[in-house]
Amino acid sequence: MAFEFMYEKLSAFIPRKIISSIAQLINQGGFKRITPRAYVGFTLFFAISLSLLSFFTIQFYTLDTSISAGIPIGVFFLSIAFFYFLLLATADARANEIEQVLPHALQIISTNLRAGMTLENAVWGAALPEFGVFQEEIQKVSADSFGGVPITLALQRLNERVRSPILSRAVKLIVEGMSLGGEMSSLLENVANDIRTLQKLKQE
Repeated sequence: MAFEFMYEKLSAFIPRKIISSIAQLINQGGFKRITPRAYVGFTLFFAISLSLLSFFTIQFYTLDTSISAGIPIGVFFLSIAFFYFLLLATADARANEIEQVLPHALQIISTNLRAGMTLENAVWGAALPEFGVFQEEIQKVSADSFGGVPITLALQRLNERVRSPILSRAVKLIVEGMSLGGEMSSLLENVANDIRTLQKLKQE
């Protein structure tokens, strides 16, 4: 806790826009026990420490001032880039995992709708353990909708938590279909088939 407080203080001068961007990536990556400012502060602490270490170490190998100054600066920015791309890679890996099971989940929701369930109950019925991280996301959508949040808003929140253009397109089509009063079960099946087709094209 003390270290987290220190890291948050260290990142106090970072603009809110950058912190908001990091917060979104942390959310999309599924991280639960770290705040955006603590992550940024730890990144800065690590980058500064490593660049100082490289500065003192390089003195034993060269007296060239340009090299002595350039390497620590490069190490600093490479460290910053590493932690940023770590967030990106984690968010993309999580999104890819969700994309793999998304067509199956949509198919189950469609089947539940045909069985006479409401959309909220149909979504809840698709929260299966074999869906991995997507089970938790479906449960969040259901918790929002059962808590009084409109299902369209709950789906849009899901879209914000997952860094996936495929999911974003699926949510957009579903929300548009609901607003137009279309047959949801058929729409979900069509969206699922479109995603499968897109995934096959990507593999090829």
